[in-house]
Amino acid sequence: MASAPAVADRVHRSRRRYRRAALSLAVSLAAKGVALVTLFASVPPSIAYLGAERFGLWMTALSAAGLLSFANFGLDKALLNALAAADGRDNRAAARRLVAAAMLPLAVILAALTAAFLAIGPALPWAAILNVPPALGGDAGAVMAVLVPCALLAALASLVDTVQTAYQEGFLNSLWDAVGKLLGSPSWAHRFSPRSAMPGCSSSGGGRG
Repeated sequence: MASAPAVADRVHRSRRRYRRAALSLAVSLAAKGVALVTLFASVPPSIAYLGAERFGLWMTALSAAGLLSFANFGLDKALLNALAAADGRDNRAAARRLVAAAMLPLAVILAALTAAFLAIGPALPWAAILNVPPALGGDAGAVMAVLVPCALLAALASLVDTVQTAYQEGFLNSLWDAVGKLLGSPSWAHRFSPRSAMPGCSSSGGGRG
């Protein structure tokens, strides 16, 4: 029969899990609201600065780069389950081994994918791949040269989110996401000023279409 301290500890941990779950839900909803507002706020100045064709290119490129979320090969989900189990046993040593076991091979795989992209990416017909006018081919290549390595790096960084989620600290993920959206929003004002040019698109003319 379990001792009184052991029972009290289980009750405390259970209550903590419920509190963190509720906090994660509340912060996640707030973060999604912030993301939605900043998205709508950024569209009009984006179209005004880039023009319809370049704005369409930017949205298409973002969606294409987002497909690389598969690049973690499901390691995040496997790590999440294993870490949650280790946390339930309060075994931090096992948790450290699990994170290292997931991060090292993923870093090697993503480094190989990045090297392969840097080797063949410049030769790919990005205008045809993204279905944009041939005149925007240079812009398409420049944008993908930035977005693809960033997307691969994000696949590795997603393990941080996984660790926080496993420890029921998902509210931290949502909080950082909301802060990032808010801090990134004012930067649009500078990028859309007449004296600035959008990085990546300036290589073939930039500015307004």
